[in-house]
This record gives sequence, structure tokens and C-alpha cells, in this order.
Amino acid sequence: MSDATGKRASVRPHQAKVVGKVYRIQFVKGHPLAEDDMGECDDENQLISVCDGLPLGNEQDTVLHECIHALDKQFGLKLKEAQVTGLATAMLAFLKDNHKLFSYLKRTT
Repeated sequence: MSDATGKRASVRPHQAKVVGKVYRIQFVKGHPLAEDDMGECDDENQLISVCDGLPLGNEQDTVLHECIHALDKQFGLKLKEAQVTGLATAMLAFLKDNHKLFSYLKRTT
């Protein structure tokens, strides 16, 4: 979903790098998502699908949630769904509340 200028759709991520693997991110209505799913991570095809039309906060939380599923798979952590859900919501708030910290952590020199 986007505003009249199309800004929201233009700033959506189209991929996520997960431990050197590029996962494509697509925003969809219906298939491959089940009726009550907001997102899905397909590790075999390195594809993250997110329900199109969610409010921005829910969309962001879902993207991060599915990225955590990808990380979980790559590292064999075997996180439970409740752990992934809690981590996504907590990490999203942490990211939004700590801009300076993340600028520092992204530095390479």
C-alpha cells in the first residue's frame, strides 16, 4: 500500500542479506500466504513474502519477523514462533529508538 505519491512502495526493501545469502522480499495479496498469515519465509527459494496492505508498523514488524526466521534457519537456532515474534517486535522498537547506536554499529572504519 502507498500514499498518493507512491512513497511507501518506493522505500520498501526488495531484498535482505542473511549471512551472505540474498533473500528477495515481495509484498503480495493471497498466494503464497495462507489467509491468516502476514508473512512467510521460504528458505529453499530465499524468498520472503509479506502481506500487502498492512499498516506500516505491522508491515515493518512482519519483514523483520521473517528475516529472523531466515537467520534462525541459517544458524540452526530452532527458535519457537513465540521467540521469533517477541524478538521481531523488540528489535524493531530497539532499532527505531537507537538511531545513533545503529549508525555506529554500521561503521566499517
